Amino acid sequence: METLEIKGVSHSYGEDKPPIFWCRWFDKWFSSPKVFPGIEGGVNSFSYILAALWFYFREFNHVAWGFVRHFIPEQWREGTKVNHVIHDINVKVGLGQIVGLVGPSGCGKTTLLNTIAGTLKPNQGEIYADGKKIVGPSRDVGVVYQHYSLFPHLTIINNVMYGLKLDETTIWQRWFMPWTVWPLKKVWHKKATEWLAKMDMAGHANKYPTQLSGGQRQRVAIAQALVMRPKVLLLDEPFGALDEALREDANVVILQLAKENQDAIARGEVPPHTVLIVTHELSEAFYVSDRIFGLSQYHDGNNAEGTYDKSEGARIVYDKSAPIFSPDDPKEVAVFAQQLEELRKVALEPGHLQHHEECVTFWSDHASLHGVPVEKE
Repeated sequence: METLEIKGVSHSYGEDKPPIFWCRWFDKWFSSPKVFPGIEGGVNSFSYILAALWFYFREFNHVAWGFVRHFIPEQWREGTKVNHVIHDINVKVGLGQIVGLVGPSGCGKTTLLNTIAGTLKPNQGEIYADGKKIVGPSRDVGVVYQHYSLFPHLTIINNVMYGLKLDETTIWQRWFMPWTVWPLKKVWHKKATEWLAKMDMAGHANKYPTQLSGGQRQRVAIAQALVMRPKVLLLDEPFGALDEALREDANVVILQLAKENQDAIARGEVPPHTVLIVTHELSEAFYVSDRIFGLSQYHDGNNAEGTYDKSEGARIVYDKSAPIFSPDDPKEVAVFAQQLEELRKVALEPGHLQHHEECVTFWSDHASLHGVPVEKE
């Protein structure tokens, strides 16, 4: 059963300036000091009138261009310069999978994560979490960014409880019917304490974020997301700002989530955590994940000649299983060294171009291993 399904997702951005409405001569002429004598010499009222008109039309142009980008099909926009970021992404992520997403800088990893989180609507395609179509942010998808999403004026326990409070109560209740909230606080406190204990942060519950190290704050941010029980947890470079020692400690947190999945499967239960983690560190991706996605613009696309066409956008060019480590296992690069080099060559080297489906073999490998037919994505 799939927890996350991405169907034909593509996204592109238009150039910053609106070419349809933008009058370049108008902008250049009104920017000239000759038109604004007040800039170099004496100020006069005529200059202010022209300046007001200039800024008014600039703002009008950008508002009009925003309308065009959202309501007029791309092929009808004359003169637009479109930057295709991701193109035709089709993947399925099963229950309890920990997936590492890697790729070159600027290939669209964060763009893809934002479409899954519901904060960015893709130009094409659909995304489903637990069978529900994602049309905006929801509690089904949790997100942890590289910069900690903690409130500095709240204690650690209150930071973790905050999402539950917003989800289960209204402003009216909190301000004018506080007696209805009091019983819920005990439940929130218990859940938050349990997750802080899992993150090895129970002893810091009454501290403030400024009293914690970077690694500790990131653990709290993960607890803050997981306490909401999301169907999918997205981690966007969560440990990128940490030094090597803290980063290795933080990796153990992800391995503990993977172990909880394995223990649940062994008991015949549904694995509780489905995670998609974006990272630039290839060895980290193989260490904490059981499946690897390689997103890259370096592929031959649909060109019969096998030439590189960057304008098409990035696609999933690598999708294979990864070795499974437990929290107590050392990070032995030799275990996945050969696969790491394969991923580096396929996804990160501009000079290596191949068909984007050549190394997308996760489900076919799974089928041959278990002897069951698996529908192709």
